[in-house]
Amino acid sequence: MNYYASYLNNTVGLSKTLQYVCIVIVASVTISNIFKYLGERTMENLRIHTLLNLRKTVFNNVMNLDISYFNNERKGDIISKVASDVQVVQFSVTSTLQVVFKSRCSSLLTW
Repeated sequence: MNYYASYLNNTVGLSKTLQYVCIVIVASVTISNIFKYLGERTMENLRIHTLLNLRKTVFNNVMNLDISYFNNERKGDIISKVASDVQVVQFSVTSTLQVVFKSRCSSLLTW
């Protein structure tokens, strides 16, 4: 980068070189923010779909339980158990996927 800055400075002058350096900085920051946004959006979509699939699976399993289970348990306790269990599994799955994607992307960049 130092070579290119010196080359531009010698050929087009100091003010034009400064303009080019500013353009490169603005472009790199913009591209970086775009990719951060797309990464967060992808992770949020993944989180939403994971939660949706977990809730559907748990709901179907609860609906297949025997009637005597619902007579012995309070309804609020069942809902609380289902909600907290789904949330814990969702956070652990999405956290694991974030770590996997970030480590995979960083290994591709360093490769």
